Parts: sequence; C-alpha cells; structure tokens
Amino acid sequence: MAGYWRRPELTAQRFRRVHGLFPQLHTGDHGHVDDDGYVHFAGRRDDVYKEKGTRVSATEVEAAAYRVDGVAAAGVLPPADGRDGATLFVVAALTPADVLRRLREQLEEMKVPARCVVLPDLPLTGNGKVDRRALARLAGEHDG
Repeated sequence: MAGYWRRPELTAQRFRRVHGLFPQLHTGDHGHVDDDGYVHFAGRRDDVYKEKGTRVSATEVEAAAYRVDGVAAAGVLPPADGRDGATLFVVAALTPADVLRRLREQLEEMKVPARCVVLPDLPLTGNGKVDRRALARLAGEHDG
C-alpha cells in the first residue's frame, strides 16, 4: 500500500520514503527479531502495549490507578526486553499489593500490571509529563 486514501498528512506521517523513493510504513510498533528469525512484539511507541495477549492502553491503566483512593500519581511502564509484564509506578499511601488488588476491582485481570512500585514522587520531564525513561531505569533497580 502506498498510503492512506485521501489523507496526505497521515500518509506523510506514517509512510516515510526510503532513500527518497519508496514509501515504508512506520506503524509505531516495536520489538525485535531473535537469532532464529522470530519477530517478538514488545509494544508501541504510543500508549498501547500487549499484556497476556491483550492490547492494553497505559492511559486506561493510569486512569484506573488515579481512581484508587490513596493514589496521588501514576505512571505505567509497558513491558520491555528482559522484563515481563508492565510496571505501575504510583505515589500512594498504600502498599503495592493494595494498589494492584484495588485495580483488579476496576480492570480485567489481563490489564492489571505485573508489578507495582510505590515512590515518593514520579519523575517528570521538563514538560511535566511522566518521564518513562527514568521509570525504565527505576524498573531496573526494582527488578534486582
């Protein structure tokens, strides 16, 4: 396919020209190819990722966390290489187990993150958004 029907702006965004000639679709999906040639889907550059075979929106999980009494801030780190399952980071006056238990009251089981980490503050970017790169570093610290 060479682009989207009557959507030149979306075509330009998603179909980048290789060597200035051939359109190449960029979906936002990311993953890796292993040594045997198998493609492993890790997630998307937007807020959607796969958890237990189900598409999950990090925004949906974060919104559910904000509805938990005692949670002041929340950020989801989608699964990545070397880490199975998403990690929910919260600023809360609850234990991680309590946060996950209360999330199960709102979300389908496959959407509940694999782990929860309680922090005194969430790292933020200069724009005031959750700094997911900093969360990835913190996830590495909490995995070991």
